[in-house]
Amino acid sequence: MPRHIVCLSFDFDTMSGFIARGLTTPTALSRGEFGARASTRILAFLQSRGIRSTWFTPGFTIETYPGECEAVVKAGHEIAHHSWAHVPPAAQSREQEEADIERANEAIRRLSGHAARGYRSPSWDLSPTPSIFCSRMAFSTIRALWALTIGLTGRGGATWRSLGSPIGSARRRR
Repeated sequence: MPRHIVCLSFDFDTMSGFIARGLTTPTALSRGEFGARASTRILAFLQSRGIRSTWFTPGFTIETYPGECEAVVKAGHEIAHHSWAHVPPAAQSREQEEADIERANEAIRRLSGHAARGYRSPSWDLSPTPSIFCSRMAFSTIRALWALTIGLTGRGGATWRSLGSPIGSARRRR
């Protein structure tokens, strides 16, 4: 039987993405709260199948839902960086982006005991200089572009490598 390898990840945003976009009505906030409530069901499913995953979690979520976030870590899943409050980096100044990344990484460190190794940009939106901050934070991978990933190399450098077309890789070869 062929062996398949899958990277399973979750964006554990809760209501941070809605708040960052100014959507603070009870309806929007309740949609965000659903993520925290559903997390226990997701964790139970993953445990029943023996699956480990990565949870890209904003610092806001860590502070707002500490019990739910602790359950993710306790179950053996990775907590990766997903900003402080889901503000798109391209909408921030360089100083704001750096402070956001550092603040969120400190929350991850307090929760998990170590800094995050992976980074997924909030709103899938990068600033012009993500590799400067991310290499300083020692992230091994930046996930932010649909067809590319940034694999960090050495001190402060970054290389861009194509992951290929999702359509082409999904086609069955005959």
